[in-house]
Parts: sequence; C-alpha cells; structure tokens
Amino acid sequence: MLGFDTIYRNDFSDEEIVEISLKEKRAILTRDVGILKRSEVTRGYWVRNTDPVKQVEEIVKRFDLKNQIKEFTRCVECNSILEIIDKEKIINRLPPKVKAAHNDFLYCKNCDKIYWRGTQYQA
Repeated sequence: MLGFDTIYRNDFSDEEIVEISLKEKRAILTRDVGILKRSEVTRGYWVRNTDPVKQVEEIVKRFDLKNQIKEFTRCVECNSILEIIDKEKIINRLPPKVKAAHNDFLYCKNCDKIYWRGTQYQA
C-alpha cells in the first residue's frame, strides 16, 4: 500500500525466500531469525515488532523510507503498478455507493482489481 516493490506469500519455504532474495537482490524482512543466519543470505532484517502497524513504522524508520512512500501505486494482490482508469470504463463493476461517492480510480491490468480511496483513507 505504500508503493514499495515487495513480494509476500505466507507459504514460501525458507529455500524459496533465500533464492528469490539472491536472484532479485531483495532484502528479506522477517520475524524468523533462523533464516537470516543462513550463510547465503546477503540482505536481511529481523523485524522486532509483532504488531503489523508498528512493523511498518519500524521498517520505514530503519531503512529511512519515509520520503520514498508512494501510496496507492502498486496492487496489494500482485505488486503490479496501478494505472489511473476512467470511471466510465468500470462503472458497471462499482458498488452503488462507490459510484455515487467516488470519481478517481486505479486499476491493475495484471489481476483486474479496481482501487479507490475509501472512507478509511486519511490524506
């Protein structure tokens, strides 16, 4: 949701995580200290907090990412870049209250998901 290029699945094996990290030059963010002790791991960080909101705050602070946040630019399902889409092109897919209340939408071409800034969004 913050616009960072990430990969997440809770069913990756440790071997898959390390392989992806090495192949794609990605940092491993984990609560599993064991994976970070593997000799082949070159980029990793042990996330100390257990609360998801505090984890995000911890990571943003630890890696000084505050100025790199680009909210609502990536799909939360597949990590693809979102594109602006005209309301008219998707109007038949929108719930009635969303049709009435919103005009700005983003679209993921990869997984066909539509996004809008709902009532919970705080600018």
